[in-house]
Order: sequence, then structure tokens, then C-alpha cells
Amino acid sequence: MGSFDQPSSTPSARENQQQRIAIVLKGLIVAFVIVYTVFYRNTHLRLEPVTGNIYTDIWAENAARSVASFAGLPYCREHQPPALVEVGTCLTAVHDTAILDLDRSITVGTLRRGQSTLAAGAPVYAEGQRVVSIEPSGAVSINDLSLCETEAQVGGRRCGFVNEVDLLSFGGNFIPTFVQVVHQKASCIDGSADLTSCQLDFKTSPEFQREIDDYFIGNIELYKVQFTHAFQSETIGQKTMAEAAHFGIPDCGLGTAPLCFERGGGGHDVSSVRGLLSLAQVSLDSNNFQTNHAGHAEVYRTSGMKLQVKVHYTNVRPWWSWAGLGTVGYQYSVDVVPAQSVWKSVTLHPGDYRSWVPASAMADFGEHDRLLVWADGIEISAHVTGTIGHVDLTNLLLVAATVVPLMWLAVALVGCLGSRASKASRYETMDRDDGPRGELDAALSTGRSEEPDPL
Repeated sequence: MGSFDQPSSTPSARENQQQRIAIVLKGLIVAFVIVYTVFYRNTHLRLEPVTGNIYTDIWAENAARSVASFAGLPYCREHQPPALVEVGTCLTAVHDTAILDLDRSITVGTLRRGQSTLAAGAPVYAEGQRVVSIEPSGAVSINDLSLCETEAQVGGRRCGFVNEVDLLSFGGNFIPTFVQVVHQKASCIDGSADLTSCQLDFKTSPEFQREIDDYFIGNIELYKVQFTHAFQSETIGQKTMAEAAHFGIPDCGLGTAPLCFERGGGGHDVSSVRGLLSLAQVSLDSNNFQTNHAGHAEVYRTSGMKLQVKVHYTNVRPWWSWAGLGTVGYQYSVDVVPAQSVWKSVTLHPGDYRSWVPASAMADFGEHDRLLVWADGIEISAHVTGTIGHVDLTNLLLVAATVVPLMWLAVALVGCLGSRASKASRYETMDRDDGPRGELDAALSTGRSEEPDPL
């Protein structure tokens, strides 16, 4: 008989190999549970939620107020008055402008935005400004005109500045980027003509409502955005942002990071419109694929956008907080919320007009008329969130208890695979003349599987 029937009192090389494999698997299991689960993922900690409040402040720095710098902005097409005007030159109004009677020093009509006319002569100085006579009569300020072939609306819009008290008067954390100004004529709701005593109505039909201007807010990316926040949880109580670490947020003045911490005044985080957009990995000239415009093609500068700003407080960080004693700190995340458009409007009455349009655009305003300002822009929604972790004995025991069944499973798996391999090996070592081996080979060679005749 072959070696199949001879027992061995010492472990074979195969059994030693199986033992080594089992030890390696046990080590990997312990490494996964202890190193990854406990030290990296911190799943043994009890997590409690963090809540808080946040205040957002927005303002324009001096660089954003520089109207002279608008000419260098790629999205602005600043209106330049025609340099050469002579008899017969075609001129177009860039916005509604008054037609003046220079002889009587009165206004005799209005040249509507986009309307064209012919010059009746070269520009002259009159009424304290440079004007050009037009056909058939009257004169118009040269500053309100452009040459017909270079109409201001082709390829871009002009940029304007509105002081932040008015610009940010739409409510909430809304920053206008594109403004449309609409003139609404007053009428009586009962159809009478006595506007001084009747109930006023403001119709939206073309004869009562018309757009008189539109423009981008120049250098809006330079507007500053400041966040001041506080937080609280069940165990640590109420804290301010100055009492927490600022993960990845440098002090202001130490670089050009999109967000920095200003230690003065109790502590604030300071960014800009450009900084927040860079954290969201977009710009105002990125395409808004959610727009309902043809081909879903419209930039955020005209469609508006929603920015969701989250301040996440935690003491749970990989490798550092496995004992639940990590430093409590915060970091920011900024995301764009999908939206077709984001806009707001405000209604203005006499006295507030001049913050949005020049006097020349108000030539035919009635005493009871009003302006509508529609603005597309950036709506910022800021929230405080987070988790604070503490060591929990129950969670820790549950994590440790998972090691035992995993190790048993590893040993059983190695044993099962080793047993199958051992049987195959013993079969290969049988002598050709051994009964079981010979009978099996004979059956396989003849294609039959009958048992041998015992006789």
C-alpha cells in the first residue's frame, strides 16, 4: 500500500503553511478593527449633534467701488460716447434720455432706449453738458448715445455701481449681480384721470410698463462676506467660534486663502464673493445647466444662484480623536444648490430713483409713477452643523466583540480550504496499484462507474 495509510506524528509543511495563513488573517482582522475602525473611523465614539447660529454681513470695499476699473472687467462693455459725430451719423440711445429744446431750455420728449436717430450736427456744449442736435428737432446728451453699429447691448452690458445700502436692500443674504430697472406709469383703478385722489393702479401692459435700463454690478466678486457664528452641544454647552480651532483656515493677512479668520472684534471669518465661489468650484461666468433658457445656456451672472454655506463643528478627526478628547474645531463647505434662477425685486418711489438710474432716464416720470428693480443674484444660506464624539464603553465593547467571530470565520475558512487541498494531495500520492486508485482509473478510462464484482 502507499503512504496514504501511514499516519504522521509531526505537522506537515502544508499544515504549517495553513497556520501561517491563519495568523496573517487574524492580524489583518485585528488591524482592521483596531487601526481602521477605532483610530481612523472612530466608530466606537458616541456622537452628539452640534447646533448654533450664524450671522452674515456683506459690504463693498474701496476696490469694489472703483467705477473707473469697470472698463477692464471682461464681462463689462462700458459705454463710450461717440468720438466723431457729424450730420447724418446714426445714433442709438443706450437708455431713455430726454429730448431738449435748447432755445427754450425745456424737455420736449424722450428718446427711448434702443431707438435710433440721425445727428443734425456736431456736438456742442449747452445746458452744462455736451449735446448733439438730432432729426427732426431737439438735442440729446451725447453721453446717452452710441453709434448704431456699436450698440451697447451687442456682446455684453455696461457695468454700474449701487451703494450697498440700496444694493443689499432686497432682504436676506442676497447679493445682486444683474439689475433690470422698469418704469411703471400710474393710472387710476376706476379709469379716471385724477391721479391725485383716485386709488392708483400700476398695469403691466407695454403702454404702462417699460424697461429703462439694465446693467451688471461691477466688481461684485470683490464684495466682502463676513461670518460670525456660535455653537452648542449637550456636553460642552455654549461656545463661540473664537473658542474653537479653525481647521484649515489661516489668520487674515497671512496669505491669499479664499477664507481667513480675523481675530479682532471677538473673531470673524472673512471671505469675498470670489472666495466663496472658488470654494464651490464655480464662477459667475460658469454655465447654469438648470436654466430654462434655450439649450440650458445661461451664466450664473444673469440667472442668479444659491450658495449653501455649512460650518461644521467637530472633535472627530482621523487618527487624532480615538479617545474622544480631540480639539473642537470647525471647517467650511460651500455648495451650489441647483436652481433655474434666483431673483428678487423691490419697488421704489420718488426720492429713491437716483440710486439706480441717472436723472436723464427719468425725463417723463409722473409724480405718482414708480420704479421696479428686478435683480438676479447670489442668495447665501448659511448654517451651523456638526458632531461631538465621546468614548462610549458599550460601543467599544461591541467593536471589540466583532473580532472573535471574524477570527473564528478566518480559521474555519483556512481549515476548509486546507482540507480540500490535503485530500487532493493524498490522491495524487497513491500508488497506481492501490485498489481505490486502480479502480477509479479503470472506471474513468472505460467511461463506466460500476462497482467491481466482489466475486
